Amino acid sequence: MSGEKRLAKLSLLLVGCGKMGSALLHGWFDQELRPSHVDVLDPNPPDWVEEMVPLGLRVNPPDRRLYDVIVVATKPQYFLSAIESLGDVSLEKTLVVSVAAGVSIPQIEEMLGKRAAIVRAMPNTPAEIGCGMTCVVANRRGAGTPLSVAKRLMGAVGEIAVLKNEEQMHAVTGVSGSGPAYIFAVAEAMEAGAVAQGLPNALARKLVIETIRGAGQLMATSKSTPPSLREAVTSPGGTTEAALRTLQRPRDGLTTLFCDGIEAATDRSRELANT
Repeated sequence: MSGEKRLAKLSLLLVGCGKMGSALLHGWFDQELRPSHVDVLDPNPPDWVEEMVPLGLRVNPPDRRLYDVIVVATKPQYFLSAIESLGDVSLEKTLVVSVAAGVSIPQIEEMLGKRAAIVRAMPNTPAEIGCGMTCVVANRRGAGTPLSVAKRLMGAVGEIAVLKNEEQMHAVTGVSGSGPAYIFAVAEAMEAGAVAQGLPNALARKLVIETIRGAGQLMATSKSTPPSLREAVTSPGGTTEAALRTLQRPRDGLTTLFCDGIEAATDRSRELANT
């Protein structure tokens, strides 16, 4: 795409409006992207999207415009059919942003041609509440202005980081892409431990939720590192030290488990990319 437009002036096609597509759409409208500038392609769009039609949003329009940006937010197995659904839409001056996990830039270039400006993005599920973490990487044509536009679009649902190369996307998938599930698993385990010690389920859940929320916020706003924050809570001979002595066992403690788990997720990401 040539030149950089304000977000409010972009013409945009969103292909796929499931949870992630809906989260992005909400974020863009909050940042003043105009509904009249947006087309949505989805066989079963959410009700709230249909309700935006009187404001100018077009859902599954029979004709296509010339778009500044096309965002493909489908599941990986539907990516090819999503691209085929574009028909003869001109991509000469269009940025294509892919949110389809596991679909590599070379694969997208094979479908669209090497002249297409492509940015691949990996957000995670907290994007649904505007607290996502998204990593982006561009092909050669997508560097510069197109990448800046993609960062602003994905930044509507949380924080952004730019990768040095696409190979890093596998590790990103293993850390932040799958990461929310790890935190939910930790919450599940903490809640089970609290109930085992006699606390009622509702109180156990509240304690765990607020502890994770508060610890995350403290880590985000503090200048201290996670080890320093952990040490600040850990009094010699106290209760926290007693727990950590078990949780940080060298052979089967949290560090070993998480390193092994993230390695397994990263390896699986590479396997899926090669299938």
